[in-house]
Amino acid sequence: MDRTWEEVKHGWSAEPVLRVLLSCRYTPLVKMPLVIICGFPCSGKTSVANALSKYFLQQSRDVVVISENDHVSCRNKVYADSQDEKRIRGILKSQVQQFLNKDKVVILDAMNYIKGYRYELYCVSKGCHTTQCTVLCDVARDVALAWNDAHRHYNTDVMQALMDRFEEPDSRKRWDNPLFHVRSLDDLDVGAICEALFERKPPPPNQSTQSQPLSSASFLHDLDRITQDIVNHLMSAQKLGEEGEIRVPSVEYPVNLPSRFPVAKLAQLRRQFISFMKARPQPQRAIPALFVQYLNSHLM
Repeated sequence: MDRTWEEVKHGWSAEPVLRVLLSCRYTPLVKMPLVIICGFPCSGKTSVANALSKYFLQQSRDVVVISENDHVSCRNKVYADSQDEKRIRGILKSQVQQFLNKDKVVILDAMNYIKGYRYELYCVSKGCHTTQCTVLCDVARDVALAWNDAHRHYNTDVMQALMDRFEEPDSRKRWDNPLFHVRSLDDLDVGAICEALFERKPPPPNQSTQSQPLSSASFLHDLDRITQDIVNHLMSAQKLGEEGEIRVPSVEYPVNLPSRFPVAKLAQLRRQFISFMKARPQPQRAIPALFVQYLNSHLM
């Protein structure tokens, strides 16, 4: 009952996060890496992306730069609307997945300020059996603000909000490692970046990116029990007044639960997740992380 890559590519109507996690296992093996650039608005990300692209081209490597600038016509409007911003992130992630299947170095030029989103990108590259690194444009807040004042890319409220929401990469987290700090183009160590990308083995795929036999007698029971336990945990946390990042047992990243999120909506999302997963059984240990990813993709 295994499906071919073409059937998966043209036949699925999955939600974005699960499409990444589940369809990557059908992706042909490739060896071309991913460079994730992140940083404050107006911190020099595009300049760094262009400098890296130029260097790779000089080394006779094919390069594709995926830039949020190509999809955002009005920055203030998009970044003041969470749904618009979520849509842009989905487009960028889909393009990353598309080009990681080809013989190119992929450079993602975007703020990439949400750690959960960077983890999703890590899952993409890991599922595609390729390396990646993170490049942080590490400029001070006042420098970014001064540059924005000079070029007027963002109004003050949007600029401040984006900087406040920025979740700085941490080299201790595997999805942010290896991490390179760049304060100016003079700090851009292309040699070290190339070594991290081309002289390092990709991480081995884990259970959540591997095919699972469809004959698991206990799968539906586990799916129902685990998802209900997570919903109950979130409801209990909400009753205690918790909101924002809520930790879930056995999952290393939190659920980003908005304030007073309706219990009925949580139940609805759980039913949708179960319906989707019934046709695509996964190992029991993968279910909590997949469900948290699914929730976060709808709660952002």
